[in-house]
Amino acid sequence: MRISDRLWALVFAVLGTAIIIEASSFPRLAGMSVGPGLFPIALSGALLVSAVLLLVSSFKDRGQPWLVWPRELREPAALWRISAVFGSCMLFAGLGKTLGFVIVGILALGWLLLAFGVRASRAVPIAVLMVVAIDLFLVRVMRIPLPTGVLTDFGGWL
Repeated sequence: MRISDRLWALVFAVLGTAIIIEASSFPRLAGMSVGPGLFPIALSGALLVSAVLLLVSSFKDRGQPWLVWPRELREPAALWRISAVFGSCMLFAGLGKTLGFVIVGILALGWLLLAFGVRASRAVPIAVLMVVAIDLFLVRVMRIPLPTGVLTDFGGWL
């Protein structure tokens, strides 16, 4: 897929502006002249400069469309795989806390494996084993609290 530099410049400018607005609202630390928003504001300022430079350099591509879809992405199988990736992200965002990491992870990874052509006889055990292994590593080793959702009563083994 070919995306115009003008469109990327617009995306970078919007993202940089949003980060500056959000980072400006970070509370200042008592007795410090700089706060936790300094680093994100500096990075997003660089992102805004990049957006302007990209926009200026994009004027040599006049007459080019802003977005060109390759032929491969027009096929139903490719659209199914793309929707599986976005759908699994939405599944985590919408049901991650309610159902928990393990259940949503197994559903999402299973869906992705099936969408990308893995047989169900392999996709299901791979999804279960990988998600449980990732959960055990993140919770037990890294001590990152993941949502347990409906499996809260079984938290001893997770």
